[in-house]
Amino acid sequence: MADGTIAQGRIAPQMAPQPASAQAPTSSLHKLVRRRSTIAFFMCTPLLVIIFGLVVYPTVYSIYLALLNKRMTKFVGIDNFLFLLKRETFQMVIFQSVLFAVAAVVFKALIGFILA
Repeated sequence: MADGTIAQGRIAPQMAPQPASAQAPTSSLHKLVRRRSTIAFFMCTPLLVIIFGLVVYPTVYSIYLALLNKRMTKFVGIDNFLFLLKRETFQMVIFQSVLFAVAAVVFKALIGFILA
């Protein structure tokens, strides 16, 4: 049965080797790239970069600036916050902000329940 011999009235086709492009990928990197989860991650990458640029970087930079002195030349750590916490005006501002936030949440929830 070599090159297309006749078996029961039919010619048995010869199994030709498939070209390299038609064979299944064997490398693990190629398999990883073809997975749906990898493709989805690569499609989300621009969104992740935008979120990092608009949220994470400004947050970290503002914390860094808050830990510098007035002239922004020397690192003073949390001394700025300790100074503010000692001032009566700042304590009043914190109290009023917390009071406003709690009242807003409570009233919004009450209005939502009433309307529902």
